[in-house]
Amino acid sequence: MLVVVLLLSSCHRHTEEKARSVPDTTGLAVLKKTDLFTDSSFVESWLGAQRVDSLARIATREFYYQRYYRFAWFTPEGPSERARAFLNAIQQAAASATTEDTASWSAMTVYADSLLSSWSPDSIDASRDIGMTALYFSYTHREFEGLPEEDLQRLEWFIPRKKVDWVQMLDSSIRSAGVAVPWQGPMFHQYDRLIRVLASYRSIRASGGWQLVDPVVLMARVGDADSSIAQLRKRLLQSDDLQDTSTSDLYDDALALAIKRFRLRHGLNGEAKLDSATLRLLNLPVDSGIRTILLNLERCRWVPEDPIGRHLVVNIPAFRLYAFSDSGFAWSTRVIVGKVGTATTIFTGSIRTLVLNPTWTVPRKIVYEEIIPAQRANADYLTRNKMDLFRPAYLSHPVNPKKIDWKKAGPGSFPYIVRQRSGSWNALGRYKFLFPNSYDIYLHDTPSRQLFERSERTFSHGCIRVAQPERLARFVLSGDSLWTEERLAGELDLGKERFIPLLNKVPVSIVYFTSWVDEDGILQEREDIYGHDRKLADVLFKSTDFAPSDSNLVLLHESRE
Repeated sequence: MLVVVLLLSSCHRHTEEKARSVPDTTGLAVLKKTDLFTDSSFVESWLGAQRVDSLARIATREFYYQRYYRFAWFTPEGPSERARAFLNAIQQAAASATTEDTASWSAMTVYADSLLSSWSPDSIDASRDIGMTALYFSYTHREFEGLPEEDLQRLEWFIPRKKVDWVQMLDSSIRSAGVAVPWQGPMFHQYDRLIRVLASYRSIRASGGWQLVDPVVLMARVGDADSSIAQLRKRLLQSDDLQDTSTSDLYDDALALAIKRFRLRHGLNGEAKLDSATLRLLNLPVDSGIRTILLNLERCRWVPEDPIGRHLVVNIPAFRLYAFSDSGFAWSTRVIVGKVGTATTIFTGSIRTLVLNPTWTVPRKIVYEEIIPAQRANADYLTRNKMDLFRPAYLSHPVNPKKIDWKKAGPGSFPYIVRQRSGSWNALGRYKFLFPNSYDIYLHDTPSRQLFERSERTFSHGCIRVAQPERLARFVLSGDSLWTEERLAGELDLGKERFIPLLNKVPVSIVYFTSWVDEDGILQEREDIYGHDRKLADVLFKSTDFAPSDSNLVLLHESRE
């Protein structure tokens, strides 16, 4: 059935539709006699009969409204070159699927192929064109946007997700009369890097998986020979940690360097030693690595494209801060993040103020859970740690801690502020980097330098301690000619708290990636310290998203409805 609409203004508008922008009329000037049309009633009828996910439903409706219900994929002669290019894109995506839901990808391919291959001059109807359009929006939302916003909030991911107008992108492509269709919007740079690693891991899985290493290898030392060493060599060769393709069973220096490389890639210290932690990682099944890559590919779908100019990224599982200049990656440094129970929040902000020689106003939770019990146990605790008590209305008049009945102190009965004075003893060190947020999180220095030597650095109450605060201070002040290194050093030497508004604010993103590809093209993997991978896996792998219902087939994400 072919439905051609001549009087566009008479189209029925479905009651479910929301207010929209006025459609672009420039395309009316290039209407051809061969253009095919449907109408809003047919679009709504088709959408009502199919189990189409809500995002694709809204986008499909808006797409045809903006196009005055012109077909997008079919002409009277049959499927357009654009339609065949889309089918080819789906087939390629199915071959390198970025989810383990191969049944869904297979169903999408079968559906698209059925729409195109069963065409004949007597079988053109609007349902084919609408089906291709709905499939396109389902495909783009699935592949390049990921889980819906409400899931991200439950997964404690508070970074605003990228916004892509797929309706406008597709319509603009069709108006340009080209064959190419925009399959991919702007993506975080890690997306393409991880896809390449995913293909490699799947190839390894198809070949039988990682070589298992006998635990007896833990007894081996450089110079030893054993069959378990041959297993270890093969395993490290598979993951590109060892470049020597020899099948020798000798534990030589090249193997020791490969062990060091493997350990560093997994966040362990750079010692070339075999221990139980290293062996556990070596013997994890390749499926474990694939799932972790898939989880982090999903996170890539949420992240806005890479910002331009100076910015900072803190990757929580990596315990590392990365600084980017106008020309790209500049440097990185170790950080300490929140303990389990006081986890560092995943969010974005902009550093606006640098504080030199900061005081520390102790958060109420820490006062109740740590400071008060410590003062009860030792009457000199506050004095020894350079901490003062103040009534909120009298911040310039300290209260004598010996006049407080510490046995009765606690929530509801302790109306005092605890503040630690500026100095080398201060928990915030000499530098504090403020970016307004509702989580009371900031970057800062610390006097506890020895903790940066640990492999796992979860020691804070949620804020982020920086190993190189002086370098970070110079970075955020760069471009401000008033703040030379000499002036900065002189201000620090005064020992007084000083707030410096930044001339140019510096964006900072606090993210959570347990696998990523570094600037040298090396896959990095880290432990899921907060359990976010496990929570995401429960959502992402709980069920398939695409299942056929009838001859017209189902589209994506029924669970979103």
